[in-house]
Amino acid sequence: MNKLQYSLTAKISAFFLLYLSGYMMLSSAYILLVGARIEELVVRSIWPFSWLLTKAATALPLSILLNVILFAYLLSAAGKQQDSEEIILNGWDRIPTELITAGCAAMFLLGILLTPVTFGVGSNYRYGLSTSLDFAVVLSLMLFYFYSIFMLWCTTIVKRLRTQTLITNSLIYRLFSLLRLIFFHLAEVYQAGIAVIIFGLINIILIFKMWSGLAVLIFLMFNLAVFIFILQLALQVSLLKQTMQQIAAGQLEVHLDSSKFWFTFREQAEALNEISAGLQKAVEERMSSERLKTELITNVSHDIKTPLTSIINYIDLLKKTEIENEQALAYLDILEQKSHRLKDLIEDLMEAAKASTGNLTVELVQINVNELLRQITGEYDERLRERGLEIVQTLPEEKIIINADRRHLSRLLDNLFSNIKKYAQPQTRVYLDLQADDKKMSLFLKNISAEKLNISPEELMERFVRGDKSRHTEGSGLGLSIARSLTELQGGLFNIRIIGDLFEVEIVFPRIGEEAAPAEDNFTEDNYS
Repeated sequence: MNKLQYSLTAKISAFFLLYLSGYMMLSSAYILLVGARIEELVVRSIWPFSWLLTKAATALPLSILLNVILFAYLLSAAGKQQDSEEIILNGWDRIPTELITAGCAAMFLLGILLTPVTFGVGSNYRYGLSTSLDFAVVLSLMLFYFYSIFMLWCTTIVKRLRTQTLITNSLIYRLFSLLRLIFFHLAEVYQAGIAVIIFGLINIILIFKMWSGLAVLIFLMFNLAVFIFILQLALQVSLLKQTMQQIAAGQLEVHLDSSKFWFTFREQAEALNEISAGLQKAVEERMSSERLKTELITNVSHDIKTPLTSIINYIDLLKKTEIENEQALAYLDILEQKSHRLKDLIEDLMEAAKASTGNLTVELVQINVNELLRQITGEYDERLRERGLEIVQTLPEEKIIINADRRHLSRLLDNLFSNIKKYAQPQTRVYLDLQADDKKMSLFLKNISAEKLNISPEELMERFVRGDKSRHTEGSGLGLSIARSLTELQGGLFNIRIIGDLFEVEIVFPRIGEEAAPAEDNFTEDNYS
Protein backbone atom coordinates (compact mmCIF):
# COMPACT_ATOMS: atom_id res chain seq x y z
CA MET A 1 0.00 0.00 0.00
CA ASN A 2 1.38 3.39 -1.00
CA LYS A 3 2.00 5.93 1.71
CA LEU A 4 -0.29 8.95 1.92
CA GLN A 5 1.06 12.22 0.57
CA TYR A 6 1.60 14.79 3.31
CA SER A 7 2.89 17.68 1.26
CA LEU A 8 1.76 21.23 2.07
CA THR A 9 -0.14 21.42 -1.22
CA ALA A 10 -2.04 18.22 -0.45
CA LYS A 11 -2.97 19.48 3.03
CA ILE A 12 -4.23 22.84 1.73
CA SER A 13 -6.22 21.16 -1.04
CA ALA A 14 -7.76 18.71 1.44
CA PHE A 15 -8.81 21.55 3.73
CA PHE A 16 -10.54 23.48 0.94
CA LEU A 17 -12.27 20.31 -0.25
CA LEU A 18 -13.40 19.73 3.34
CA TYR A 19 -14.77 23.27 3.46
CA LEU A 20 -16.63 22.90 0.15
CA SER A 21 -18.05 19.51 1.09
CA GLY A 22 -19.21 21.02 4.38
CA TYR A 23 -20.92 23.82 2.50
CA MET A 24 -22.59 21.23 0.29
CA MET A 25 -23.63 19.19 3.33
CA LEU A 26 -25.25 22.20 5.03
CA SER A 27 -26.94 23.28 1.79
CA SER A 28 -28.39 19.80 1.25
CA ALA A 29 -29.68 19.66 4.80
CA TYR A 30 -31.12 23.17 4.41
CA ILE A 31 -33.05 22.17 1.29
CA LEU A 32 -34.37 18.97 2.84
CA LEU A 33 -35.52 20.78 5.99
CA VAL A 34 -37.29 23.61 4.18
CA GLY A 35 -38.90 21.13 1.79
CA ALA A 36 -41.97 22.37 -0.13
CA ARG A 37 -41.68 25.97 1.16
CA ILE A 38 -38.55 26.61 -0.85
CA GLU A 39 -38.65 28.30 -4.24
CA GLU A 40 -36.08 29.08 -6.89
CA LEU A 41 -35.36 32.55 -5.47
CA VAL A 42 -34.48 31.06 -2.09
CA VAL A 43 -32.31 28.36 -3.67
CA ARG A 44 -30.08 31.07 -5.16
CA SER A 45 -29.15 32.14 -1.63
CA ILE A 46 -27.22 28.91 -1.10
CA TRP A 47 -24.93 29.49 -4.08
CA PRO A 48 -22.85 27.72 -5.40
CA PHE A 49 -24.96 24.60 -4.74
CA SER A 50 -28.34 25.79 -6.11
CA TRP A 51 -28.42 22.72 -8.37
CA LEU A 52 -29.04 20.58 -5.25
CA LEU A 53 -32.79 21.37 -5.32
CA THR A 54 -33.59 18.02 -6.93
CA LYS A 55 -30.53 16.11 -5.70
CA ALA A 56 -30.29 17.09 -2.03
CA ALA A 57 -31.24 13.62 -0.77
CA THR A 58 -28.33 12.06 -2.69
CA ALA A 59 -25.80 14.84 -2.04
CA LEU A 60 -26.26 14.86 1.75
CA PRO A 61 -24.87 11.35 2.53
CA LEU A 62 -22.11 11.77 -0.07
CA SER A 63 -21.01 15.09 1.40
CA ILE A 64 -21.05 13.61 4.93
CA LEU A 65 -18.87 10.68 3.77
CA LEU A 66 -16.47 13.07 2.00
CA ASN A 67 -16.28 15.21 5.16
CA VAL A 68 -15.37 12.20 7.27
CA ILE A 69 -12.67 11.03 4.81
CA LEU A 70 -11.05 14.44 4.44
CA PHE A 71 -11.23 15.09 8.19
CA ALA A 72 -9.50 11.76 8.89
CA TYR A 73 -6.80 12.54 6.30
CA LEU A 74 -6.08 15.97 7.81
CA LEU A 75 -5.79 14.48 11.27
CA SER A 76 -3.43 11.76 10.02
CA ALA A 77 -1.34 14.44 8.27
CA ALA A 78 -1.12 16.66 11.35
CA GLY A 79 2.53 17.47 12.04
CA LYS A 80 3.88 15.25 9.26
CA GLN A 81 5.92 16.30 6.26
CA GLN A 82 6.62 14.76 2.89
CA ASP A 83 8.85 11.62 3.14
CA SER A 84 9.19 11.98 6.91
CA GLU A 85 7.51 10.31 9.86
CA GLU A 86 8.78 12.89 12.34
CA ILE A 87 6.12 15.05 13.98
CA ILE A 88 6.91 18.74 13.48
CA LEU A 89 5.61 21.18 16.10
CA ASN A 90 5.05 24.87 15.41
CA GLY A 91 4.39 27.89 17.61
CA TRP A 92 0.71 27.03 18.12
CA ASP A 93 1.67 23.60 19.47
CA ARG A 94 3.89 25.14 22.16
CA ILE A 95 1.08 27.22 23.66
CA PRO A 96 -0.23 25.57 26.86
CA THR A 97 -3.11 23.19 26.15
CA GLU A 98 -5.63 25.08 28.31
CA LEU A 99 -4.80 28.42 26.64
CA ILE A 100 -5.11 27.13 23.06
CA THR A 101 -8.38 25.36 23.95
CA ALA A 102 -9.81 28.46 25.67
CA GLY A 103 -8.69 30.69 22.78
CA CYS A 104 -10.29 28.48 20.13
CA ALA A 105 -13.47 28.19 22.21
CA ALA A 106 -13.66 31.99 22.61
CA MET A 107 -13.22 32.53 18.87
CA PHE A 108 -15.83 29.86 18.13
CA LEU A 109 -18.28 31.47 20.58
CA LEU A 110 -17.64 34.87 19.00
CA GLY A 111 -18.57 33.39 15.63
CA ILE A 112 -21.79 31.95 17.04
CA LEU A 113 -22.72 35.35 18.51
CA LEU A 114 -22.16 36.96 15.10
CA THR A 115 -24.28 34.36 13.27
CA PRO A 116 -27.67 36.19 13.75
CA VAL A 117 -26.07 39.32 12.28
CA THR A 118 -25.01 37.24 9.27
CA PHE A 119 -28.55 36.06 8.63
CA GLY A 120 -29.71 39.68 8.61
CA VAL A 121 -27.39 40.62 5.72
CA GLY A 122 -29.15 41.60 2.48
CA SER A 123 -32.39 43.29 1.58
CA ASN A 124 -34.25 40.55 -0.28
CA TYR A 125 -36.42 38.31 1.93
CA ARG A 126 -38.80 35.50 1.10
CA TYR A 127 -40.39 33.12 3.63
CA GLY A 128 -38.48 35.03 6.31
CA LEU A 129 -35.11 34.16 4.73
CA SER A 130 -32.52 36.35 3.00
CA THR A 131 -32.25 35.59 -0.69
CA SER A 132 -29.50 38.06 -1.62
CA LEU A 133 -26.00 37.19 -2.87
CA ASP A 134 -24.50 39.02 0.12
CA PHE A 135 -26.08 36.46 2.41
CA ALA A 136 -24.44 33.57 0.51
CA VAL A 137 -21.00 35.19 0.55
CA VAL A 138 -21.09 36.05 4.26
CA LEU A 139 -22.40 32.59 5.09
CA SER A 140 -19.48 31.08 3.16
CA LEU A 141 -17.01 33.21 5.11
CA MET A 142 -18.58 32.26 8.44
CA LEU A 143 -18.42 28.58 7.54
CA PHE A 144 -14.75 28.95 6.56
CA TYR A 145 -14.13 30.72 9.87
CA PHE A 146 -15.67 27.89 11.92
CA TYR A 147 -13.86 25.19 9.94
CA SER A 148 -10.49 26.94 10.35
CA ILE A 149 -10.83 27.28 14.12
CA PHE A 150 -12.06 23.72 14.52
CA MET A 151 -9.26 22.22 12.39
CA LEU A 152 -6.64 24.33 14.16
CA TRP A 153 -7.70 22.95 17.51
CA CYS A 154 -8.06 19.36 16.28
CA THR A 155 -4.65 19.25 14.56
CA THR A 156 -2.77 20.76 17.50
CA ILE A 157 -4.44 18.28 19.90
CA VAL A 158 -3.49 15.37 17.61
CA LYS A 159 0.12 16.55 17.38
CA ARG A 160 0.31 16.89 21.16
CA LEU A 161 -1.06 13.37 21.56
CA ARG A 162 1.49 11.96 19.10
CA THR A 163 4.41 13.73 20.76
CA GLN A 164 3.06 12.99 24.26
CA THR A 165 2.96 16.69 25.16
CA LEU A 166 -0.79 17.11 25.66
CA ILE A 167 -0.43 16.85 29.44
CA THR A 168 3.16 18.01 29.87
CA ASN A 169 2.41 21.22 27.94
CA SER A 170 -0.48 22.20 30.16
CA LEU A 171 -0.57 24.92 32.82
CA ILE A 172 -1.82 22.48 35.45
CA TYR A 173 1.09 20.12 34.82
CA ARG A 174 3.59 23.00 34.93
CA LEU A 175 2.13 24.26 38.18
CA PHE A 176 2.20 20.77 39.67
CA SER A 177 5.82 20.30 38.52
CA LEU A 178 6.79 23.63 40.09
CA LEU A 179 5.14 22.74 43.41
CA ARG A 180 6.75 19.30 43.32
CA LEU A 181 10.17 20.86 42.63
CA ILE A 182 9.70 23.32 45.48
CA PHE A 183 8.65 20.51 47.84
CA PHE A 184 11.69 18.34 47.06
CA HIS A 185 14.03 21.36 47.36
CA LEU A 186 12.30 22.97 50.28
CA ALA A 187 15.55 23.25 52.23
CA GLU A 188 17.04 25.41 49.45
CA VAL A 189 14.06 27.65 48.68
CA TYR A 190 12.52 28.25 52.08
CA GLN A 191 15.05 30.99 52.82
CA ALA A 192 14.08 32.85 49.65
CA GLY A 193 10.38 32.42 50.49
CA ILE A 194 10.83 33.78 54.02
CA ALA A 195 12.85 36.71 52.65
CA VAL A 196 10.10 37.59 50.16
CA ILE A 197 7.42 37.42 52.87
CA ILE A 198 9.42 39.61 55.26
CA PHE A 199 10.15 42.09 52.47
CA GLY A 200 6.45 42.34 51.61
CA LEU A 201 5.33 42.75 55.23
CA ILE A 202 7.86 45.50 55.96
CA ASN A 203 6.87 47.39 52.81
CA ILE A 204 3.18 47.12 53.70
CA ILE A 205 3.82 48.48 57.19
CA LEU A 206 5.96 51.33 55.88
CA ILE A 207 3.37 52.25 53.23
CA PHE A 208 0.70 52.62 55.91
CA LYS A 209 3.10 54.84 57.86
CA MET A 210 3.97 57.05 54.89
CA TRP A 211 2.47 60.11 56.59
CA SER A 212 5.65 60.32 58.62
CA GLY A 213 8.78 61.75 57.06
CA LEU A 214 10.90 59.28 59.02
CA ALA A 215 8.83 56.39 57.63
CA VAL A 216 9.47 57.61 54.08
CA LEU A 217 13.20 57.73 54.78
CA ILE A 218 13.17 54.24 56.29
CA PHE A 219 11.13 52.98 53.32
CA LEU A 220 13.67 54.31 50.82
CA MET A 221 16.70 53.10 52.78
CA PHE A 222 15.17 49.63 53.28
CA ASN A 223 14.41 49.16 49.58
CA LEU A 224 17.87 50.46 48.67
CA ALA A 225 19.45 47.89 51.01
CA VAL A 226 17.31 45.13 49.48
CA PHE A 227 18.35 46.27 46.00
CA ILE A 228 22.05 46.11 46.94
CA PHE A 229 21.50 42.69 48.54
CA ILE A 230 19.90 41.36 45.33
CA LEU A 231 22.78 42.74 43.26
CA GLN A 232 25.24 40.94 45.52
CA LEU A 233 23.36 37.67 45.07
CA ALA A 234 23.33 38.21 41.30
CA LEU A 235 27.09 38.76 41.38
CA GLN A 236 27.59 35.50 43.27
CA VAL A 237 25.45 33.65 40.72
CA SER A 238 27.56 35.19 37.94
CA LEU A 239 30.79 34.04 39.63
CA LEU A 240 29.45 30.51 39.98
CA LYS A 241 28.44 30.47 36.30
CA GLN A 242 31.83 31.81 35.20
CA THR A 243 33.64 29.17 37.27
CA MET A 244 31.55 26.37 35.76
CA GLN A 245 32.38 27.63 32.27
CA GLN A 246 36.09 27.71 33.11
CA ILE A 247 36.00 24.15 34.44
CA ALA A 248 34.11 23.02 31.33
CA ALA A 249 36.83 24.67 29.20
CA GLY A 250 39.53 22.68 31.01
CA GLN A 251 40.80 25.33 33.42
CA LEU A 252 40.90 23.03 36.43
CA GLU A 253 43.09 25.27 38.60
CA VAL A 254 40.25 27.72 39.35
CA HIS A 255 39.27 28.10 43.02
CA LEU A 256 36.48 30.05 44.67
CA ASP A 257 36.68 31.63 48.11
CA SER A 258 33.50 30.09 49.57
CA SER A 259 33.64 32.35 52.63
CA LYS A 260 32.54 35.27 50.45
CA PHE A 261 29.32 33.51 49.35
CA TRP A 262 26.00 33.57 51.19
CA PHE A 263 23.37 30.97 51.95
CA THR A 264 23.15 28.02 49.56
CA PHE A 265 25.61 29.69 47.17
CA ARG A 266 28.39 28.87 49.65
CA GLU A 267 27.59 25.17 49.32
CA GLN A 268 27.63 25.49 45.52
CA ALA A 269 31.02 27.21 45.61
CA GLU A 270 32.47 24.47 47.83
CA ALA A 271 31.04 21.79 45.51
CA LEU A 272 32.66 23.45 42.48
CA ASN A 273 35.99 23.58 44.31
CA GLU A 274 35.72 19.86 45.05
CA ILE A 275 34.85 19.11 41.42
CA SER A 276 37.81 21.15 40.19
CA ALA A 277 40.19 19.47 42.64
CA GLY A 278 38.86 16.00 41.76
CA LEU A 279 39.24 16.56 38.02
CA GLN A 280 42.72 18.02 38.46
CA LYS A 281 43.75 15.02 40.53
CA ALA A 282 42.34 12.62 37.92
CA VAL A 283 44.23 14.41 35.13
CA GLU A 284 47.47 14.33 37.12
CA GLU A 285 47.03 10.61 37.82
CA ARG A 286 46.36 9.97 34.13
CA MET A 287 49.47 11.92 33.12
CA SER A 288 51.53 10.11 35.74
CA SER A 289 50.23 6.79 34.44
CA GLU A 290 51.14 7.77 30.87
CA ARG A 291 54.63 8.78 32.00
CA LEU A 292 55.08 5.45 33.79
CA LYS A 293 53.96 3.59 30.67
CA THR A 294 56.38 5.56 28.55
CA GLU A 295 59.25 4.96 30.97
CA LEU A 296 58.40 1.25 31.06
CA ILE A 297 58.35 1.02 27.27
CA THR A 298 61.61 2.96 27.01
CA ASN A 299 63.37 0.85 29.66
CA VAL A 300 62.14 -2.47 28.31
CA SER A 301 63.00 -1.43 24.76
CA HIS A 302 66.49 -0.42 25.87
CA ASP A 303 66.97 -3.73 27.71
CA ILE A 304 65.89 -5.64 24.59
CA LYS A 305 67.96 -3.51 22.23
CA THR A 306 71.24 -4.25 24.07
CA PRO A 307 71.23 -8.06 23.55
CA LEU A 308 69.67 -7.58 20.11
CA THR A 309 72.69 -5.52 19.06
CA SER A 310 74.92 -8.39 20.16
CA ILE A 311 72.82 -10.84 18.15
CA ILE A 312 73.15 -8.66 15.03
CA ASN A 313 76.92 -8.41 15.53
CA TYR A 314 77.32 -12.16 15.95
CA ILE A 315 75.21 -12.81 12.85
CA ASP A 316 77.51 -10.47 10.95
CA LEU A 317 80.56 -12.36 12.28
CA LEU A 318 79.07 -15.71 11.30
CA LYS A 319 78.39 -14.47 7.78
CA LYS A 320 82.06 -13.47 7.46
CA THR A 321 83.23 -17.01 8.31
CA GLU A 322 83.52 -19.67 5.62
CA ILE A 323 80.29 -21.61 5.94
CA GLU A 324 79.78 -24.10 3.12
CA ASN A 325 76.31 -25.26 4.17
CA GLU A 326 73.91 -23.28 1.96
CA GLN A 327 70.97 -24.03 4.24
CA ALA A 328 72.86 -22.55 7.19
CA LEU A 329 73.61 -19.43 5.12
CA ALA A 330 69.90 -19.14 4.30
CA TYR A 331 69.09 -19.39 8.01
CA LEU A 332 71.61 -16.61 8.71
CA ASP A 333 69.95 -14.38 6.10
CA ILE A 334 66.57 -14.92 7.76
CA LEU A 335 68.04 -14.21 11.19
CA GLU A 336 69.66 -11.02 9.90
CA GLN A 337 66.44 -9.85 8.26
CA LYS A 338 64.26 -10.54 11.31
CA SER A 339 66.76 -9.07 13.77
CA HIS A 340 66.99 -5.83 11.80
CA ARG A 341 63.20 -5.66 11.60
CA LEU A 342 62.98 -6.17 15.37
CA LYS A 343 65.58 -3.41 15.85
CA ASP A 344 63.55 -1.03 13.70
CA LEU A 345 60.39 -1.90 15.65
CA ILE A 346 62.11 -1.20 18.98
CA GLU A 347 63.44 2.14 17.73
CA ASP A 348 59.98 3.10 16.44
CA LEU A 349 58.45 2.08 19.74
CA MET A 350 60.91 4.20 21.71
CA GLU A 351 60.39 7.20 19.44
CA ALA A 352 56.58 6.84 19.54
CA ALA A 353 56.67 6.75 23.34
CA LYS A 354 58.84 9.85 23.51
CA ALA A 355 56.88 11.76 20.88
CA SER A 356 53.48 11.03 22.42
CA THR A 357 54.60 12.43 25.78
CA GLY A 358 56.54 15.40 24.36
CA ASN A 359 59.88 14.13 25.69
CA LEU A 360 61.68 14.95 22.44
CA THR A 361 63.78 18.08 22.10
CA VAL A 362 62.40 20.50 19.51
CA GLU A 363 64.61 23.12 17.88
CA LEU A 364 62.45 25.33 15.68
CA VAL A 365 64.22 26.88 12.71
CA GLN A 366 63.06 28.41 9.44
CA ILE A 367 62.71 25.73 6.77
CA ASN A 368 62.15 26.02 3.03
CA VAL A 369 59.45 23.36 2.55
CA ASN A 370 59.74 23.36 -1.26
CA GLU A 371 63.41 22.41 -1.15
CA LEU A 372 62.93 19.79 1.56
CA LEU A 373 60.13 18.11 -0.42
CA ARG A 374 62.27 18.02 -3.58
CA GLN A 375 65.06 16.26 -1.68
CA ILE A 376 62.69 13.79 -0.01
CA THR A 377 60.95 12.91 -3.29
CA GLY A 378 64.35 12.60 -4.98
CA GLU A 379 65.43 10.20 -2.26
CA TYR A 380 62.29 8.04 -2.63
CA ASP A 381 61.75 8.32 -6.38
CA GLU A 382 63.82 5.25 -7.25
CA ARG A 383 62.42 3.19 -4.37
CA LEU A 384 58.85 3.97 -5.38
CA ARG A 385 59.53 3.22 -9.06
CA GLU A 386 60.68 -0.27 -8.06
CA ARG A 387 57.07 -0.87 -6.97
CA GLY A 388 55.60 0.83 -10.03
CA LEU A 389 54.67 4.01 -8.16
CA GLU A 390 54.96 7.39 -9.88
CA ILE A 391 55.20 10.64 -7.89
CA VAL A 392 53.12 13.53 -9.23
CA GLN A 393 54.06 16.64 -7.29
CA THR A 394 52.62 20.14 -7.46
CA LEU A 395 54.85 22.70 -5.77
CA PRO A 396 54.34 26.47 -5.95
CA GLU A 397 57.00 28.70 -7.46
CA GLU A 398 57.26 30.87 -4.36
CA LYS A 399 59.19 29.71 -1.32
CA ILE A 400 57.07 28.32 1.51
CA ILE A 401 58.81 29.01 4.82
CA ILE A 402 57.72 27.52 8.15
CA ASN A 403 59.12 27.20 11.66
CA ALA A 404 59.83 23.54 12.42
CA ASP A 405 62.46 21.12 13.65
CA ARG A 406 64.43 19.90 10.61
CA ARG A 407 65.18 16.47 12.01
CA HIS A 408 61.61 15.81 13.18
CA LEU A 409 60.04 17.20 10.00
CA SER A 410 62.31 15.03 7.88
CA ARG A 411 61.47 11.97 9.98
CA LEU A 412 57.77 12.83 9.61
CA LEU A 413 57.98 12.93 5.80
CA ASP A 414 60.19 9.84 5.78
CA ASN A 415 57.51 7.90 7.71
CA LEU A 416 54.80 8.97 5.29
CA PHE A 417 56.77 8.02 2.16
CA SER A 418 57.81 4.75 3.82
CA ASN A 419 54.12 3.96 4.42
CA ILE A 420 53.33 4.74 0.79
CA LYS A 421 56.10 2.39 -0.36
CA LYS A 422 54.77 -0.42 1.84
CA TYR A 423 51.02 -0.11 1.42
CA ALA A 424 50.27 1.70 -1.87
CA GLN A 425 48.80 -0.18 -4.82
CA PRO A 426 51.57 -0.93 -7.40
CA GLN A 427 51.28 0.68 -10.84
CA THR A 428 49.49 3.74 -9.47
CA ARG A 429 50.36 7.40 -8.90
CA VAL A 430 51.27 9.17 -5.67
CA TYR A 431 50.11 12.80 -5.54
CA LEU A 432 52.01 15.40 -3.55
CA ASP A 433 50.37 18.83 -3.44
CA LEU A 434 51.77 21.81 -1.53
CA GLN A 435 49.37 24.72 -1.00
CA ALA A 436 49.81 27.91 0.97
CA ASP A 437 48.16 31.21 1.73
CA ASP A 438 49.24 34.16 3.86
CA LYS A 439 48.62 32.35 7.14
CA LYS A 440 49.26 28.62 6.71
CA MET A 441 50.86 25.90 4.64
CA SER A 442 48.99 22.70 3.73
CA LEU A 443 50.72 19.59 2.39
CA PHE A 444 48.57 16.83 0.85
CA LEU A 445 49.78 13.28 0.13
CA LYS A 446 47.40 10.95 -1.73
CA ASN A 447 47.76 7.33 -2.79
CA ILE A 448 45.64 4.27 -3.59
CA SER A 449 45.82 1.55 -0.95
CA ALA A 450 46.72 -1.97 -2.04
CA GLU A 451 44.32 -3.41 0.57
CA LYS A 452 40.76 -2.52 1.45
CA LEU A 453 40.68 0.30 3.99
CA ASN A 454 37.84 -1.14 6.05
CA ILE A 455 38.83 0.97 9.04
CA SER A 456 38.06 4.49 10.23
CA PRO A 457 40.71 7.26 10.19
CA GLU A 458 40.56 7.46 13.99
CA GLU A 459 41.35 3.75 14.38
CA LEU A 460 44.10 3.91 11.77
CA MET A 461 45.82 6.63 13.78
CA GLU A 462 46.14 4.35 16.79
CA ARG A 463 49.40 2.59 17.54
CA PHE A 464 50.14 -0.84 16.00
CA VAL A 465 47.19 -0.52 13.59
CA ARG A 466 47.72 -1.26 9.90
CA GLY A 467 44.32 -2.49 8.76
CA ASP A 468 43.13 -6.09 8.50
CA LYS A 469 44.98 -7.66 5.58
CA SER A 470 48.18 -5.66 5.75
CA ARG A 471 49.31 -7.26 8.98
CA HIS A 472 51.48 -9.73 7.05
CA THR A 473 53.53 -6.94 5.50
CA GLU A 474 56.58 -5.34 7.00
CA GLY A 475 56.12 -2.40 9.33
CA SER A 476 55.26 -1.76 12.94
CA GLY A 477 51.98 0.11 12.61
CA LEU A 478 53.58 3.05 14.38
CA GLY A 479 54.35 5.23 11.35
CA LEU A 480 51.16 7.32 11.39
CA SER A 481 51.15 7.59 15.18
CA ILE A 482 54.73 8.86 15.17
CA ALA A 483 53.96 11.24 12.28
CA ARG A 484 51.01 12.75 14.11
CA SER A 485 52.97 13.14 17.37
CA LEU A 486 55.90 14.76 15.56
CA THR A 487 53.56 17.15 13.75
CA GLU A 488 51.76 18.22 16.91
CA LEU A 489 55.09 18.49 18.75
CA GLN A 490 56.15 21.16 16.24
CA GLY A 491 52.85 23.07 16.45
CA GLY A 492 51.21 21.63 13.33
CA LEU A 493 48.04 19.70 12.53
CA PHE A 494 47.92 16.15 11.14
CA ASN A 495 44.76 14.77 9.52
CA ILE A 496 43.97 11.73 7.42
CA ARG A 497 40.98 11.04 5.18
CA ILE A 498 39.81 7.77 3.65
CA ILE A 499 37.54 7.78 0.60
CA GLY A 500 37.11 4.21 -0.62
CA ASP A 501 40.66 3.02 -1.34
CA LEU A 502 42.01 6.58 -1.56
CA PHE A 503 44.24 7.42 1.39
CA GLU A 504 44.99 11.11 1.96
CA VAL A 505 47.22 12.80 4.53
CA GLU A 506 47.04 16.53 5.28
CA ILE A 507 49.76 18.35 7.22
CA VAL A 508 49.19 21.99 8.22
CA PHE A 509 51.79 24.39 9.63
CA PRO A 510 51.66 28.14 10.25
CA ARG A 511 53.50 30.01 7.53
CA ILE A 512 55.99 32.79 8.13
CA GLY A 513 56.99 35.59 5.78
CA GLU A 514 59.64 34.92 3.16
CA GLU A 515 61.51 38.07 4.12
CA ALA A 516 62.29 36.52 7.50
CA ALA A 517 63.82 33.43 5.93
CA PRO A 518 67.52 32.91 5.10
CA ALA A 519 68.58 33.40 1.54
CA GLU A 520 69.28 29.70 0.96
CA ASP A 521 68.67 26.51 2.92
CA ASN A 522 71.26 23.80 2.53
CA PHE A 523 69.92 20.36 3.35
CA THR A 524 72.03 17.32 3.85
CA GLU A 525 71.28 13.69 4.38
CA ASP A 526 71.62 14.23 8.12
CA ASN A 527 68.61 16.57 8.03
CA TYR A 528 66.15 13.81 7.25
CA SER A 529 67.83 10.65 8.46
